[in-house]
This record gives sequence, structure tokens and C-alpha cells, in this order.
Amino acid sequence: MIIWIEELMAGMKRSWLKASLTALLGVASISATTSDAQQKPLYSNASPSYAARQRVTLTVVKYLAAWNERDPQRRRAMIAEVFVTDGSYMDPNRHGVGYQEIDSLISSAQQAYPGYTLRLTSTIDLHHESYVRFSWASGGTPETPVYLAGTDFVKLAGDGRIQSVVGFGDAAAVALPVDSKLDKGTSP
Repeated sequence: MIIWIEELMAGMKRSWLKASLTALLGVASISATTSDAQQKPLYSNASPSYAARQRVTLTVVKYLAAWNERDPQRRRAMIAEVFVTDGSYMDPNRHGVGYQEIDSLISSAQQAYPGYTLRLTSTIDLHHESYVRFSWASGGTPETPVYLAGTDFVKLAGDGRIQSVVGFGDAAAVALPVDSKLDKGTSP
């Protein structure tokens, strides 16, 4: 593949096209020789260590606990524990950088959905010791009828704390119907 890319780029006359292709492929330069490619594997088969998986699991659990914490002082302390100082959170509805903005957006979400708590609904995927993916859900009960779900993609900093979170909604906020007959224990 590298040889094909080199041939393609050698024929390019416009430097912006070459720069765009280089940026798209995520490499500083497309000048590797076949022997360079053979010496450096493009993919790693290494699995994360048990210790790394434990560390990341604890970080994710604390992150979700921060979203569920209603006491502002405790929530801010939890945010400081799991995020780096300039850490960021972004989803389609909100964006925050730093402890104060992240705390504010969590508080805002709690006010919009009082009584809701996030729960982990997937495995926690980790690769290259710093990229994490997991899914969560909330609601869907008589007390909290609007069902919410999402998947968060996390980039960890070198110290294991969260550098950034990009969240995606997996389910539109939908109120689940509550059948009054079922609530009273009768059959439909």
C-alpha cells in the first residue's frame, strides 16, 4: 500500500493535493520505503495489560459517578480526579473545557433530567493504552420515563486521567409508555 501511495503522490503536480492526502492518512510524510514498512508494523496485536484495564475501568466508573453526583462540591472534586486541568467534554448538545465548564454542563444535564443516573451498559474497550470507548444508559423506568443512551469516546492523558470525551447519543430521548394496568399488577 505504501508503494502505491508513493507512486500516486509522485505523479501529483499540486502540492495541496499531496498535503491533503498526507494529512488524511495521518502521517508526517509518505516517503517510507518498502523496507521501512516491513520494519515497522502498521498494526499492533498487543492487548492492554490487566493493570491498564483495571486503571481504565476505575477511571470510567469514577467518570460516570461524577455525572451522577448531585452534591456540587463532591462532583467538582470527582471531576478534578478524573480529568486533566484542560480536559474537555463534547456531545451534540454541550461542550466544556476545564473543571468549571465540565461541572456546569453536568449540573445543567442534571437539572434537565432530575433523578436520572447513568449506568454502564457495555464493556470498556481500550486500545493503545489511551483510547477508550464505552456505552451508558439512563432512565426508562416509571420514575424516570425518558430513556437516554450514548457512547463516549475518551482520550486519556499520560497520567491516566481524561484528556477529552466525545459523546454520541445512541437513542433519542424518548418517554417510554407506562401502562397503568401493568403498574397495578394486572395483566393486559
